[in-house]
Amino acid sequence: MKIIDINGKERDCIKAFPDPSYPGFIRVEYENPKRKYHLWYPIEDFIRNNPRLLDVVKGTVKLPDEMTSVPTSATKSTLTDSTQNWEEGSYTGLHVWIGRGKGEGQAREIIANTSDTLILKDHWDDLPDTTSQYVISEHIKPQS
Repeated sequence: MKIIDINGKERDCIKAFPDPSYPGFIRVEYENPKRKYHLWYPIEDFIRNNPRLLDVVKGTVKLPDEMTSVPTSATKSTLTDSTQNWEEGSYTGLHVWIGRGKGEGQAREIIANTSDTLILKDHWDDLPDTTSQYVISEHIKPQS
């Protein structure tokens, strides 16, 4: 399994899992030719660096509820819904999908969020607008 460590470097590891002995941390086990060892990563850091590995932390953090709404605006790499008051960073690692209207069918990974704006890893091909409907869910898969 590949992970991004706390220094931002991609590394191979044997496995990663919530460590019940250290609540709030993910234990990552490594092996090199000389030894086996492990390190602990705060869950927030692990999620921020490894948003595609959310399944590793399931049950250790409460994921935000899935939601559907209409954007009030969008840029190439954001989607804004001024009717929202999200907790900052609560949707990091999840995906947003445009289910109706302009941009229908596109799904993008969320790399951060503010109280009303999703910041996306990749640009929209067709910019959503107020005719669009979006869904945020842990069950949405990124586009190939």
